[in-house]
Amino acid sequence: MRDITWSKADLHIHTAHSDGLATVPELLAHVATKTDLRFVAITDHDNFVGAKQAAQLGQQFGIGVVLGEEVSTADGHLLALFTHKYLPPGRPIAKMLAAIHAQGELAIVPHPCDHSFPSLG
Repeated sequence: MRDITWSKADLHIHTAHSDGLATVPELLAHVATKTDLRFVAITDHDNFVGAKQAAQLGQQFGIGVVLGEEVSTADGHLLALFTHKYLPPGRPIAKMLAAIHAQGELAIVPHPCDHSFPSLG
């Protein structure tokens, strides 16, 4: 049997590049010194800039970074994880899911039970 190493991660973090308060360096410094997280996914709203910056800086802080984006579809929000490029907002969810999967990415509904966001299903 293989040895498995477990890690803690937060897969839904926003920076000042969307509606978060911290810059990318501030966020990574906080994660590195104040938490036991080993990985984070930067998933700014309809923005890929913070994720790219975090990927470049993560190793300096000892934090693994998953590139991501929280995309606004015509039907609600959708997280795209392990992204390679910016996904423009506004498409119907079926088309956005197809675009995410075509790039080999993972799609997650970030807040399925929050009634303040449009329903995805």
